[in-house]
Amino acid sequence: GVALQVSCMSFHPDGGMIATGRGEKIALWNAISCCPTMVDTLEGHSRGVMCLCFSNGGASDALLASGGGDRLVNIWSAPDGGKASLKHRLREDRCSCQTGAGRVRIPLRH
Repeated sequence: GVALQVSCMSFHPDGGMIATGRGEKIALWNAISCCPTMVDTLEGHSRGVMCLCFSNGGASDALLASGGGDRLVNIWSAPDGGKASLKHRLREDRCSCQTGAGRVRIPLRH
């Protein structure tokens, strides 16, 4: 099995992928099998990743938002069998994620 200390995580809407934040990097994991395998690593923060959230779009058009201690929110294309790519970068004070259980706001300051 995989044992990692992560700062945050999010599940892709179709349940087939998990994003985890550790340090300044984001790992994307194939969650289809019983033992998740890393399929991509995203780098776009100069300070630790503090929040991750997949959009509620369909499986092929979901986006991934990452918020870091550098006070940046990066919007990534979620890979559908390929590499993710950085689509937008915003300067923000907090990262907000809407889930089925409600909205979560995380300040992006250490």
